Amino acid sequence: MLLSLLPFIALGGSSFFVSAAPTWCEVNGHKYNVDQVITKDVSIIGGGSSGTYSAIHLRDAGKSVAVIEQLDRLGGHCQTYIDPATGFPIDYGVEIFHHFDFVTNYFARLNVSLTTSGSVPGVTEVYADFLTSKLVTPSAGDFAAALSTYAEQVAKYPYLNYGFDLPHPVPEDLLLTFIDFAKKYNLSALMPFAWIFTQGVGDFRETPAIYFLKSFGPDDISDLQTGFLTTALHDNSLLYLSAQAVLGSDVFYNSIILDVERSHDGVSIIIKQGTKFTLIKSSQLIVAIQPTLSNLAPFDLADSEEHVFKKFKYTQYFTSIIKNSGIPSNTSLSAIDPSLEFSVPSPPSLYSIVQTGIPNLQLAFYLATNKSTTDSEIESTILSQVKNIQVPGKGVSEPEFVVTSNHKPFTLQVSADDIRDGFYGRLYGLQGTRRTWWVGATLHTHDSSLIWRFVEGLLPNVAEALK
Repeated sequence: MLLSLLPFIALGGSSFFVSAAPTWCEVNGHKYNVDQVITKDVSIIGGGSSGTYSAIHLRDAGKSVAVIEQLDRLGGHCQTYIDPATGFPIDYGVEIFHHFDFVTNYFARLNVSLTTSGSVPGVTEVYADFLTSKLVTPSAGDFAAALSTYAEQVAKYPYLNYGFDLPHPVPEDLLLTFIDFAKKYNLSALMPFAWIFTQGVGDFRETPAIYFLKSFGPDDISDLQTGFLTTALHDNSLLYLSAQAVLGSDVFYNSIILDVERSHDGVSIIIKQGTKFTLIKSSQLIVAIQPTLSNLAPFDLADSEEHVFKKFKYTQYFTSIIKNSGIPSNTSLSAIDPSLEFSVPSPPSLYSIVQTGIPNLQLAFYLATNKSTTDSEIESTILSQVKNIQVPGKGVSEPEFVVTSNHKPFTLQVSADDIRDGFYGRLYGLQGTRRTWWVGATLHTHDSSLIWRFVEGLLPNVAEALK
């Protein structure tokens, strides 16, 4: 990275810059006339769960940070709708957290109170076949026994609770499809519930079991008994609003990343906000976005990095709030398909229609495993199936969306053969190389609490690299 007449001084982890006149610089062979130059200890790309957690903890440790976020807010998958009629919030992204000390400490640090999560009172969950528009009674089975058996199997792999630091060889049970794993251990009574609980992970008939065991792990099993945590005001976005206040101008919102260059001299990032161009320089880089080749297009990827990231495929997880469904306010619907083994639907499919506690508003969740499926196709399917579903006491049904969000790319995954061949060892081997550290759901699973624990383990290495 070449820089002409760079007018900045960095002292004590703070940044000072002069931007009275544009400054020419070159990053990845591209020349830019930037409006300002910032220097920090650590640049963080992505202001979602892992990026925000990293930023707060680095700041608290006396390090300077720059968080680069494409949206106008922090929080990533954590999204909350405020009903204008009642003023009540509805979380339609991240909903629950685990009972870990670092979780409660983090919320306390940001002055956000927690409580035990609960279901909407007076609501009955029923099963529905959205393809035939009929309610269905699932096959009887011993759920408790199946859950106990599943817990015994999950306990065999304690390392899954901390990431993808896998043994060699990788146990073959983890590489079975989840449906074959369920067959092997007689988990049929658990499958309809597991389908709803592991939303966004993938197709039970195609996706390796390891991804589901990470999404439905020992902490989840424990919290099913004791209750998960959520914010006391039932607005999980409050965590990120508080983080925004703490981080202040260290967050660069509405940013388009144009170039990322990593060299022995440091990290250089060019971002554009509207018509303003900024060069951000740092010693270390934390990447807290999904590492698809598309997302990493501005990077100076090495062959070793590209070889890893090109392997990923991903799911689309679509969340929404609907109104005017006609579904009675005392009924929530979970999808099953009795024509298929274990009654587990085959994607693309609705997961569930869930009551919010606010009259006439329900949550709707949907999975697509084909990345070419469009939002309009997903929306059309949801509205059609909600309109047609036959529920006792259902009123006039003219459903429409209040708010929608496609969390794509959601679960990044690779084939069983790639996992067997040491894929995750190569992915983890990238940590710290080229001044770059990788965090987020792809390095673990879509669970904020577990992601934060992963970050907790990684940040000491980042701090050491800053010395």
